[in-house]
Amino acid sequence: MSWAAVPDFADRWYAPSQVTVQTLTWRHWPALAQLLADDFGHGLQAFGLRAFGPFDFEEPGLALLHTPKPRRWSSNAAGRAVALACLSPDRRWPTVSNLDLIGHPAWSDQWPRLLSALDLPREGAVLAAGEAEARLAAVESRGFKLEATLSRQRPDGGDVLVLALDS
Repeated sequence: MSWAAVPDFADRWYAPSQVTVQTLTWRHWPALAQLLADDFGHGLQAFGLRAFGPFDFEEPGLALLHTPKPRRWSSNAAGRAVALACLSPDRRWPTVSNLDLIGHPAWSDQWPRLLSALDLPREGAVLAAGEAEARLAAVESRGFKLEATLSRQRPDGGDVLVLALDS
């Protein structure tokens, strides 16, 4: 099997429309496949799900749907996924959660709204990928402040940002 990008496909697929925020359930799982197959130049997709670059949502999606942590997704009027936000436990530190925010850059103005629908922890640090400026801005808009940068924590040698709610 091979895949090739069709010029302007993303523009047609993600044409502007009203966005709906919902809790991610089994029935939404297929809708995220296209969104997560593209990396939109971000490189890192979901640190907590161990998904880097464009990825197949099957394994991370199953893991996400089996975790009790909150998860939300946004779709446009046509039902196409435009963003996913989720918390997942960190494998190294039990009191830390990973906050992943994955989305089509054309919808980045909706990311704070998506994060507002997510029950974020009031205590404990949250690891977040701050590679994309819009992603970091959305997390900071929810009251998080940069606490530290963990150098070379990703498989590609990239850094991970540690953010916590500003008290």
